[in-house]
Amino acid sequence: MNVRLESMCQGDGKIYAQIAIERLSPDSIVTLEAHLKDGTEIPAHLLPFDPLDGQSAANFVIIVPHFDEREIMLEFNEYRGADAPLGRAHLTIETNMLTWRTRINSVVKNELIAQMFDIEREYYSDRMHTSFIAAVDDKDEIVVKMLIDLPQIEGADVAIRFLDAHGKERELPVYPLFEEIKPARRFGDENRINVGFSVRVPRDDKDFCVFASDALDVVLGGFAMFCDESYEPLAARFFERTVDAAHDPAYDAWYLLHSATLADLAEQRRTTFSYEPLISLVIPLVQGEAELLARCLTALAAQTYNVFEAIVVDRYYGDAEFTALGLEQGGACALTRVKVDEALGADEMFAAGLAEAKGSYCALLEPDIMLAPEALFEVVRRINERRVLEDEAPARVLYAHHDVLDANGMLCELACKPLYSPDLLLSYNYAGPLIFFERELLDQLHESAGFVREALVYDLLFKAIETTGSIERIDQILYHVARAPREAAGENQARIEAHEEDFRGGRRAVANHLKRRGIEATVLSDIHEELYRLNYALPVELPSVLVIVVNREQPYLLESCIESLFEKSPYDNLQVCIVDNASTSLETFSTYGRIQGKHDEVDLIRITERSGYAACIAQALEAHESDYVLLLDGAVEFETEGALERWIGMCTRSEVGVVGAKLLLSDDTVSEAGITVGSARGATTIGTDLPRTAPGYLKRLACTNDVSAVSSACQFIRRSVLDEVGGYDDRFKLDFGDTDFCLRVIKAGYFVVFDPEVELYHFKNKIKDDHLSDARRIRLEQERAYLHFKWPRAFVEGDPFSSSLLAPGDGYYQLYR
Repeated sequence: MNVRLESMCQGDGKIYAQIAIERLSPDSIVTLEAHLKDGTEIPAHLLPFDPLDGQSAANFVIIVPHFDEREIMLEFNEYRGADAPLGRAHLTIETNMLTWRTRINSVVKNELIAQMFDIEREYYSDRMHTSFIAAVDDKDEIVVKMLIDLPQIEGADVAIRFLDAHGKERELPVYPLFEEIKPARRFGDENRINVGFSVRVPRDDKDFCVFASDALDVVLGGFAMFCDESYEPLAARFFERTVDAAHDPAYDAWYLLHSATLADLAEQRRTTFSYEPLISLVIPLVQGEAELLARCLTALAAQTYNVFEAIVVDRYYGDAEFTALGLEQGGACALTRVKVDEALGADEMFAAGLAEAKGSYCALLEPDIMLAPEALFEVVRRINERRVLEDEAPARVLYAHHDVLDANGMLCELACKPLYSPDLLLSYNYAGPLIFFERELLDQLHESAGFVREALVYDLLFKAIETTGSIERIDQILYHVARAPREAAGENQARIEAHEEDFRGGRRAVANHLKRRGIEATVLSDIHEELYRLNYALPVELPSVLVIVVNREQPYLLESCIESLFEKSPYDNLQVCIVDNASTSLETFSTYGRIQGKHDEVDLIRITERSGYAACIAQALEAHESDYVLLLDGAVEFETEGALERWIGMCTRSEVGVVGAKLLLSDDTVSEAGITVGSARGATTIGTDLPRTAPGYLKRLACTNDVSAVSSACQFIRRSVLDEVGGYDDRFKLDFGDTDFCLRVIKAGYFVVFDPEVELYHFKNKIKDDHLSDARRIRLEQERAYLHFKWPRAFVEGDPFSSSLLAPGDGYYQLYR
């Protein structure tokens, strides 16, 4: 046997070498062992190769990891049957010239190199194929998600081994994600098994090789190398898949394509409305904001709706200084100046401006806000739309989307706001900073309670909602907020201090709002995220809670679930009902007995014939009375303490119907953070695969907010609401039952709340849609169609807690393209 190296190149952290093995005996086989210079064994593949273009005499390709080592020693052995080797040969791969060889070969032998890179796909059907499916940046670490695809062969047992950048053993904790059977798609093919798992590696020491093998040598193993070559495209794809509208680098160009055209603006100027209210814009002016005010007024002068007045409330400049600013010249809009004492606060400045205002609608317009030309036109359009709708209340409080104009003149950080979301509003003023109020309502609020100095608009918003019941969103980008250059930040200390005062005042605004509603809660300030977090007081008499866990087999996961519930969230008035859905294993029933022996609060309902989820929970509900119901998947595990008491406190607000938690995967990335609707897929989980600490779009993964649905893996439900809407629909057997239920809760007038303060690990093993059997895929499509049939408005108008400017039903709130 003679071995000769023909060509060599690198890619994806692997070395590919074409070799010619000559003078082989008939019917013999060749094996390969690869070692580093110090004798360390490393994984290697030896695959038959038939060059298509005839440029090479090679008949095999060798694939080995590309470690930071100069030499890789290859040993070839020729066998016939179980006899001793017929021959042996050695070859050394020098890695120092790989980069140049790859560049030359990619030009001279491009097709041959492409065939060699693709060779693993040709042979993976009878072996394990190891690949990376995602790289998630999480602060100083990278979460690397991997997939092992192998044939379904009885006795195969996957073992995983890691090597560092030098080929030495490396200890990395493995986080299992899923294990599923991938059905054969064609007659005669074999089923395959997909095993998903992940590891966490430090960003400054990220390189490693993962080698999957069969502990029983039934299936050939496979390996993959994680390094810059594999990380960079994975990270880029993950960013592209998950980047939200606030961080999309292409937003500035997107806005130019989606904003009003010159023809649109001309048409608006020609349009008249049956009701054309005067809009009063009160603009406070303090030190250092003259340039901002000039831009603000220039934007006002470009408005297509011209029935408005601008009132500048000046507490800093003298008459001569103000005139010297030239704000009333150069094409800016006409304005009324109100000079006030320098000691006045924001509330008194606003009141002084209102005293001069004559409009039917008013807004506090900060100088750093530049209205889009169509802004006031769209406000008046919405006011008129509501006036002609008989069943709709008039628009008394209006808000719209906005973005940020950075110091380089680029638009960024689009804030597409949901419809009225009381829980998000309790977390921070998502509707601001610009809000239009009906003047009559403002006067009513001023007379009854006055204005507050700090967080003025936030406080007014709460008081307005207490009077009107809701607020009106305009689903368009109507203004831009200018961001001061960093070098100018020190010159605008007054605005920085005002922002800090507003944040402190916002906590008082939230607390006072709850107090006026008779809701007892402690409001905490999260300075880092600029959020308010609420801890609600429990009722004097503890309400009863029924926990329903529908289970089929998986005894160990179920036991961990129940134990974590009692350990992390002990509660005095608790009943747990396990509904066994036709389990057969003795181990499962032994686990039931062990759980019941430890906890008197647990009882068991056995269903002998496998039933749908709706029928299972219906039996538990029929057998138990309670004030609240917690639906749990047996594969979850509580991470946060005091969940039940927290959720009971949240439900002291009468508008809350359902509460859900943040569900995590074992690698501390998000499994689900609520569910959004509106896409052809029916329902989409929010934030999947994002880091546990990621704030998400509009901070919605970091604070309580309202969503269209939460997963049945963890649903805390007010029992009266459940009885009112009728429980789960039994026609949803595979999926979408939780989404349908939550949509019915919302239709009944309640809110579904996502609570990230409570975290649970979800060790789910959900099979991908395309890996289901044909019969189950057909059933799933029928249920998806049924969801569309029941809730067409959600798929025409979109998710009420998203926007028409965002991709329909997208779990990351990406721009709609």
